[in-house]
Amino acid sequence: MRKFALIAVKIAISAILLYFATRRINLDTIGERLSRLEPGWIAAAITISVVQTGLVAIRWRRIALLCGAPLSAPQAIRFNLIASFFSQVLPSTIGGDAARILLLARTGAGWWPATYSVLLDRFIGVLALAALVTAGLYWSFGLIESPVGRLVLLGIGCGSLLGGVVFLALGHWAVLTRWTFTRRLAEMAVLARQLLFSRASSPFIVLSSLLIHLMTALTAWAVAQAIAAQLGSSMRLS
Repeated sequence: MRKFALIAVKIAISAILLYFATRRINLDTIGERLSRLEPGWIAAAITISVVQTGLVAIRWRRIALLCGAPLSAPQAIRFNLIASFFSQVLPSTIGGDAARILLLARTGAGWWPATYSVLLDRFIGVLALAALVTAGLYWSFGLIESPVGRLVLLGIGCGSLLGGVVFLALGHWAVLTRWTFTRRLAEMAVLARQLLFSRASSPFIVLSSLLIHLMTALTAWAVAQAIAAQLGSSMRLS
């Protein structure tokens, strides 16, 4: 009876979250748009997203193991799928990250190792995105005519990379080990350097992180093809 009640509560919470997420959506408009979709491109987008979710889970597992948090591949995939749901129905991705920390900590991994693994996974993802943004500035500037827009994009890319370098350097500052909060930051910085510069983990971490972001762009492109969106160099931001 207790198990049934728990399932009922989960279903009720899911239904409430879905209601708040969809209550302002015009279903008639969506139905009209869906009737013109190209199924092949939608299937391609879904396939890429599923593969991407699995790749994110595998990367997180590598990070979690280094942080001292035992995590099997099936657990990583399952937890990541659950986190994806919360990331969709809650603001930003904080809900999904909190879900991953909670689920991993409840397996016996411990709160700090679980927290380290998720925060470092997020850090590496943002760092890879900043690297791609910076590398693509030449082509991005060709699409953005506004000087302010170009400056903002430059600041986001280079500023994020600079922030990443500063974070990685925290592990060298012995003074940070005097206080609990700063000691945790220093420990994460040391782990981040191991992930990014170790021969055992660096190639997979770096390549998978870049591939994950490229798959996001590829998914968006497939969806654009499904709705016959007009994409090209003529699209400029002023």
